Amino acid sequence: MAQTTTVKVQITTRTRLKEIGAATRRTADEVILAGLAALERERWQQLRLRATEQAAALVDDEADLAEARAIEADLAEFRAW
Repeated sequence: MAQTTTVKVQITTRTRLKEIGAATRRTADEVILAGLAALERERWQQLRLRATEQAAALVDDEADLAEARAIEADLAEFRAW
């Protein structure tokens, strides 16, 4: 048997969980897990977007690009060691 716990939520939240669960034929636990997974995907998308923006800015700055390449070379040397 799976372990469970009680979580206090507002009645409106519980109602929404039930409605979404009924509409999608999922349990409240499955609805919550799907919501958490969506939040995690959104977080990773934001991190990827920020990394893309930083990489684009880095390419435009010769000094920063040279420093990043030097760091990458140092890391490669360290890993080979």
